[in-house]
Amino acid sequence: MSMHGTGKASPSALSPASRFRKKSFKLDGVEDRVQIDAVAASGVLDWDHTKKWSVSIWFKTPGTSFASLWSMTRAAGNFRWLEMYTDYSGATGKVVFRGYSSSTHALLSSGTTLTVLSSATNGILPNDGNWHNVVLTVDSASGATGGTNIYLDGLLAGTGNNSDKTNDFEYMKVGALVSNGNNMSNYSSMTAAQFSVYNDELSAAQVTNVWAGGNSIDERGLTPAPVHLYRFGNDAAVFPRVVDIGSGDDVGTAENMSGLEVVAEHPS
Repeated sequence: MSMHGTGKASPSALSPASRFRKKSFKLDGVEDRVQIDAVAASGVLDWDHTKKWSVSIWFKTPGTSFASLWSMTRAAGNFRWLEMYTDYSGATGKVVFRGYSSSTHALLSSGTTLTVLSSATNGILPNDGNWHNVVLTVDSASGATGGTNIYLDGLLAGTGNNSDKTNDFEYMKVGALVSNGNNMSNYSSMTAAQFSVYNDELSAAQVTNVWAGGNSIDERGLTPAPVHLYRFGNDAAVFPRVVDIGSGDDVGTAENMSGLEVVAEHPS
């Protein structure tokens, strides 16, 4: 819930810690985002030809124009960023990965983007009002065939081949594109429930376990378990703190948000 022009109520006055059992963040699409820079800075998601990793997000209703699900960038250097976002072209929805190593070089051999249309096999309409799960799996090996995969609601929907380029990251945001330093754009109006990071490339069967038939679960019980797990609106004693309950300890912050933007909604 946005309160632009009137000022948002203080976090302490609206602390949502005990308001709901299962909660999510409702982003405003204007300035709200979740900052989890420490995850990117840890190096677990580097595209260095060695690391394998996966990122999962649960969301609904991100809007019908460019809406970033999550993104990462370096502190210096233009076009050194990576993003997962949704978009529409008329009635056709899109879920898109794009990644750069420089202004003229992409992380994929086919170009900067890997796009899954709603009309494609296993495509989704991201703004249809339903909860969706998007998982990106990466084997960052140079030139890896099928090194980058998009899973939508538990099913493989898009596959890309890697280029020979690399990248590393220092900033990470959920709900906005962070690029070219710490600059923000492509804000999403999505409701975001759960975000997890794995230090391995999940298999199709493992992604199916994350999807769990459309029910977000405590992924710490899976094998492998996530190294970072955030349940937005839950687990933090004091808003706007966002607590990592995975095996990592990287705490984030709900930026430009108030406790009124914690809602009693959750995929179940």
